[in-house]
Amino acid sequence: MTKEQKASLINIIGWSVCSILFASLIFFWIYKARIANIKRKESLKRKIKDLEIKAIRSQMNPHFMFNALNSIQSLINNYQYNEANVYLEKFALLMRRVLNNSEKSFVTLSDELDAITLYCELEQLRFNFKFDIEVSPEVNTRLMEIPGMIIQPLVENSILHGLAQKGDTGQLSIHISSDQKYLTIVIKDNGTSLKENISNDNKSFGLKLVKERLTLLSADGNVGNLHLSSNLGANENGVTAVLTIPID
Repeated sequence: MTKEQKASLINIIGWSVCSILFASLIFFWIYKARIANIKRKESLKRKIKDLEIKAIRSQMNPHFMFNALNSIQSLINNYQYNEANVYLEKFALLMRRVLNNSEKSFVTLSDELDAITLYCELEQLRFNFKFDIEVSPEVNTRLMEIPGMIIQPLVENSILHGLAQKGDTGQLSIHISSDQKYLTIVIKDNGTSLKENISNDNKSFGLKLVKERLTLLSADGNVGNLHLSSNLGANENGVTAVLTIPID
């Protein structure tokens, strides 16, 4: 090859390499811009979802407070002043817990179960039912996080619309288990049937909010669900609610 041919070949190779590098840089810049845009959109979706969950919870808290205050009024009207005093004290403890967690989209399962226990103890003062909470060994309540106040409306429904007339024969059981994708919470009572249990809109308000929150929590194809059914065992009354929550 002559010197001119060598120079021409080197020039072509040089331009080719520069073109490849330039094209690679443009591709890399476009790729980073697209990834950053996707991350921004995902971050915005998460923020919107958190705000929606907080908005729904802001409806749930007054609903819960209204029912609790009605309970205190009922005790006073029945001249059960000592019970009303104890109820008010426990209600204050429960409200402190609820308010402390009001800005959090998620709370630990242990915190939620503590609140549920306190709530059941409050309602025991009025209805004298029995309750138990069972957690499967695979569930770490201190590490597992769930939406705050998502179990309480189901427990409230069982007590107020299922066990209220049962007295000391009323029984409420809560069982919690999990697999890799879902946390399953089963709430079972021996009260009234499903049709009697949620016969009007007021009674189903809390359940409606739970379902709305489950819709917002659906992620990666894992969809939360709430299913209510009447107990069908021999000589068995009451309702079973099965709540499934998607977990990471």
